[in-house]
Amino acid sequence: MNQTLAIIANTWRQSRQQVVFIVMLVLLGITVTIGIALPSVQYNAEGAEGIGFIFGDDGPSEFLKDSWDKQYHSTLLLQGQANVFESDSDNHPGILTKEMKEIISARTIETSLKEKGAQAWTSIIMSICYSIGLLLFIAACSGCPIFWAAGNGNELITFDQYASSPYTISVGAVTNFDLRASYSDFGPELDLVAPSSGGTRNINTVIPGNSYTSNFGGTSASAPMAAGVAALMLEVAPNLPWSTVRALLQQSASKIQPSLASYGVTGHSLHYGHGRIDAYQAVLSAISSLPPQINLALTTTGAGDVSLAINGMAPYGEWVLGVSTTIYTPVGGGPLFGVGMDAINTLVQPIGAIPFHSQADSSGSFVWSTVGVPTGFVCQAVALELIPTVGVVSSNVVQVTF
Repeated sequence: MNQTLAIIANTWRQSRQQVVFIVMLVLLGITVTIGIALPSVQYNAEGAEGIGFIFGDDGPSEFLKDSWDKQYHSTLLLQGQANVFESDSDNHPGILTKEMKEIISARTIETSLKEKGAQAWTSIIMSICYSIGLLLFIAACSGCPIFWAAGNGNELITFDQYASSPYTISVGAVTNFDLRASYSDFGPELDLVAPSSGGTRNINTVIPGNSYTSNFGGTSASAPMAAGVAALMLEVAPNLPWSTVRALLQQSASKIQPSLASYGVTGHSLHYGHGRIDAYQAVLSAISSLPPQINLALTTTGAGDVSLAINGMAPYGEWVLGVSTTIYTPVGGGPLFGVGMDAINTLVQPIGAIPFHSQADSSGSFVWSTVGVPTGFVCQAVALELIPTVGVVSSNVVQVTF
């Protein structure tokens, strides 16, 4: 059962980003719809309560026009100048009559209630939807590191719920002199620093119009630079969990300015995090974290025999074999670790059900053969090593015709 859950979890991790993206689009549509049509309490000139919509019956443009008109005529009344009013260019200032005061007062109440109701309800709904969307995004990207600019206020990031989140990698800025940029935020949640502006050089980057600028800077430049290094790491080790990416970035970072940074026993500095990001060392760390590549060989002489060989596993490593009769071209193009979904039938077999679930020998290999396979049988297969600290490591996909 544990192996089955590991397989399902890994498969879901490969596809859930698309699923959650669709969910987020739906959530955005709901948010916009609610923002346009959310009921709110309105009052007419006589003080009667009624039900309307945030933007009124005529849509957003008419509401804004109507709201501006009412606010324009009641501005001075709200300022306490009830004896004088300002009109448009076709009229002159004059004395407010009792009737005018009542009309303006009623309009002020209506406009104020409508605007406050709209703002309150919209803020509540938007906050809820944004929070849910952010949580979904984080959940969807549990296999994808999320980098966050630490901030440019030279202040503690602890009170920034995103930069200090345990699910993000916060990045501060250092100058071309390897000194912390004076504007860069700091704190115990700071993970790393990366090059940016603040010294004698800024960051060059492309801009619209097929051009570039040399004036990019701030932690908004540091964070994407760190994300680019993570992309290089994931290029060589695509199955790294985001938490491992963060740990490797921290471990491989360069401990610049040790006398100023005051790195603690954990290697962390309040102002430099775990140090300045080091792309070369980070990629080497990612390569070193890779488990041995396993290799699958499934062969036959065409006389109903089959030989199975799996090599490159850890000594006594546990493995499962996925066999699918759904043929994909090119080989390895199937949705379940490169083979068809029907391979789940063999992947969930209990340990000891040879040749579908067993353990390697002391050299990390498994060899098996048999006869009696029906001729003409065609399949595609993949071997999966189950490594507790890494997850599922897949082999090459092979196709054989018996």
